[in-house]
Amino acid sequence: MSSSPPARILIVDDEAAQMKALCDTLRDQGYETVGFTTGPDALAALGESEFDLLLADLMMPEMDGIALLRAAMALNPNLVGIIMTGDGAIATAVEAMKTGAIDYILKPFKLSHIIPVLSRALTMRRLRLEKTELERDLRTRTEQLEAANKELETYSQSVTHDLGYRVGEIEALFDILPVPIAIAEDPQGEHIRVNPAFASILGIPPDSNALASTPDGERAPFRMLRNGASVPDGDLPMQQAALRGMDIRDAEIEIERPDGQTRRLLGYASPLYDEAGRVRGSVGAFMDITERHRTERNRQFLLDLADRTRGLLEPDHVLMETANALSAHMDGARCGNMEWDSELGAMTIRHGDRDGVASIPETYPR
Repeated sequence: MSSSPPARILIVDDEAAQMKALCDTLRDQGYETVGFTTGPDALAALGESEFDLLLADLMMPEMDGIALLRAAMALNPNLVGIIMTGDGAIATAVEAMKTGAIDYILKPFKLSHIIPVLSRALTMRRLRLEKTELERDLRTRTEQLEAANKELETYSQSVTHDLGYRVGEIEALFDILPVPIAIAEDPQGEHIRVNPAFASILGIPPDSNALASTPDGERAPFRMLRNGASVPDGDLPMQQAALRGMDIRDAEIEIERPDGQTRRLLGYASPLYDEAGRVRGSVGAFMDITERHRTERNRQFLLDLADRTRGLLEPDHVLMETANALSAHMDGARCGNMEWDSELGAMTIRHGDRDGVASIPETYPR
């Protein structure tokens, strides 16, 4: 482990013998010393090399210790100074300390007196240098932090600007897409917002809550059904996605509108999460499969009709089976029933509405 280099001390005393003796004594104590008898020579040496401490006599003919200390500190602000003075010049030594001297020593002095003074002065210099270094580091860090904050602010403004565009684009897609889309804006799914395509199917304004039964007790002008029964509150695909925190797929629901139309939808829902990973709502997309369901049902009717009339030879039997099959098919669609009267040789169709009120039967002879 390498030790730090010895402190360099510049000693200035117009009495050459005392100057040399002091240089030799302090050198023996481990210091690196350089001595001069005049202030101008000492300043010249300061201009050429670095010193840690200036030990100068107060009373010198060409340049006194105070003037020397002031000029030396102008050359090297990190230099620390100690003034040596006689018994009768204490007031002047105090004035020197006001100029920038760290301490003063009364002549004549012993080695045991000067060593602690030098040690304190050099410790003071080291602390000053550390303070200067810390302040420089702090300024550098502050400048770096200010630059980083400015860059972050610029980036944040850019992201906010871009995010505003993206939100606008998504909102535009939400409004213009012909696909029914809904967004639950709370984890319980009590407030569901739909796009115009979905609102048109439900028969409600786009900005209204799309629940059949809202938390404030209001009821929507439509019913949501599954297998002919009302869907219980909290059991819609989007509510289940938020409640269970998982995707809901291939969920079929029927929308019964007040105008008597029924629409069948196939839904897909997925939960939405906040920054902490908690469910904050859900989003759902639906597909209108009304026509597909009607086509599948008609196809199944034709297949069933073919099975029922296969092998029948009498026309009346064929017509009777056809009427019964059509009656079952129409009743399943909730639009009436059909009967074949073999004695009259006529078919009667009874039209019905959703309230069970039948219209006047229509009879068609063969």
